[in-house]
Amino acid sequence: MENHPESEGELIFENASGYGRVIFHPEPKCIEIVLLGTLPYQDNIEFYKVALQKATDQQCGNIIFSLQAMISDRVQSRAWIVSKFVPAFFKQIKVEMYRAAVIAPKPNPFVKSGIDFIIKMVGTMGKRVEIRHFNSHSEALAWYQSLPH
Repeated sequence: MENHPESEGELIFENASGYGRVIFHPEPKCIEIVLLGTLPYQDNIEFYKVALQKATDQQCGNIIFSLQAMISDRVQSRAWIVSKFVPAFFKQIKVEMYRAAVIAPKPNPFVKSGIDFIIKMVGTMGKRVEIRHFNSHSEALAWYQSLPH
């Protein structure tokens, strides 16, 4: 694996097409989804399924969404995330507070609209969710490290 800032964790999955990877950080305990380029629907869904399985196995309610190299995704992917991934995540991971760190320092309008849509929909699901935006990977990890364990 190349030297990426997120490489301090355990690489769980990297898809053959090169659209991203899923990393598990044991300390602080969080799952990271790194998305790259223009994501085809099936590749995007694949990352979320892998992340959900690892989060379930670890009972980890903390996720980092590394979107700084993402160009765009499909609207169908966003619908799937909101209708399938998020409800399954809430059902399978039993924690008091769910947390998401979004790394997207200067998202293009398409990526920003996707982030805004997903955050708005998650807010309607009745769970305690804290979402913070960061400019860098190190800032996101530092936030998780500062939280009580």
